Amino acid sequence: MTDNKIRATCIVSSNQFYLALHAHNEENPNTIILRYNNEQSPPWTREDISTNVNALCQISATDMTALGNEGKVFFFSEDKAMSQEIIKGAGLDAPHAKGRGYIMDMTNAGGTLYAVGYNQQLFKRLGDDDWTLLNSDEFGENIGSGLLHFYLINGQSTESIYIFGESVPKRDSAKRGREHMAYVRALESGDEAAIAAAEKIYFAPLPEDEGCCFHWDGSEWEDVGVPEVVIEACFIESADKVWIGTADGLLLMGNAKDGFDEVGETDEGIVSICKFGERYILGTRDGLVEFIPYEESFHGETVPIKPNLGKKKGAPLPLKIQAFGDEMVYVDYNHGIYIWDGEDEWTHIPIPPEILERDFKGVK
Repeated sequence: MTDNKIRATCIVSSNQFYLALHAHNEENPNTIILRYNNEQSPPWTREDISTNVNALCQISATDMTALGNEGKVFFFSEDKAMSQEIIKGAGLDAPHAKGRGYIMDMTNAGGTLYAVGYNQQLFKRLGDDDWTLLNSDEFGENIGSGLLHFYLINGQSTESIYIFGESVPKRDSAKRGREHMAYVRALESGDEAAIAAAEKIYFAPLPEDEGCCFHWDGSEWEDVGVPEVVIEACFIESADKVWIGTADGLLLMGNAKDGFDEVGETDEGIVSICKFGERYILGTRDGLVEFIPYEESFHGETVPIKPNLGKKKGAPLPLKIQAFGDEMVYVDYNHGIYIWDGEDEWTHIPIPPEILERDFKGVK
């Protein structure tokens, strides 16, 4: 089970959280769902489900759901047996799928679940085992065109939901083939003028993939202008203060109504954002940093944070950070789970090795 890594988290508090671990095995998908509650004995419990989980989402103080990449949805509760639903039409290769692509993320917006994925997939849960596919003219091409992919969704209510993804320019492969053949023929002819003309066309810059953002205001979807890069993190502090982090390290703040401004920058992509007391903490592919706004401005600078992970080897690689009062939960792909007091104390929450064994029969 050494290939299993933490792929998704649902942090209820610094005392309770869920983890999804798997090896991204598409031929034999399986995810270990670990639940940690330090007020119970033993604190760790395990469930196994036959899918690769891409997202975990809190439903209530005691309930959580896991979203599989093929549209399977599993519900977990402290006082009920695990249950399962299928988002019909979602996914790539599953019997119920329409081949649109994997489902990537989920959010609980005011008690309603939404899920997003490749090829413009946006599903809303209407009730038990009842999901509907949504569309909007703002999304552009028809669903399944391969031109728009949704990777991230975040919403605090059914009247304010953000979707982030990637827009792929339409490319004419037949035209591209003709340009290639024209260039080859020009080379064969030896005509310098013809070669120069063909080179200008064939080597002209191609349209690049661009990041995109859509916002639901309770009545319609709106295309929100953002930098042309993929957005990987979103933290909604309030309706007016929405923080987003990009794959190339830009930190933006704003909202759908007023737009977003670049307020900071890091060396690597930003994957998680939280507010810890009055401090803004960023999880990046180069570790943790603190964003410090300048006085009377939300523009600011970033300062590296060096977590004390003991003798752990390898550079920190944050997956998720989330603050609760005077503690911050830090989940790292390589080093596991820590609780940080904001100063020098980093408390490791070790995962019992036996709970990850293939023939697991209970924590000793």
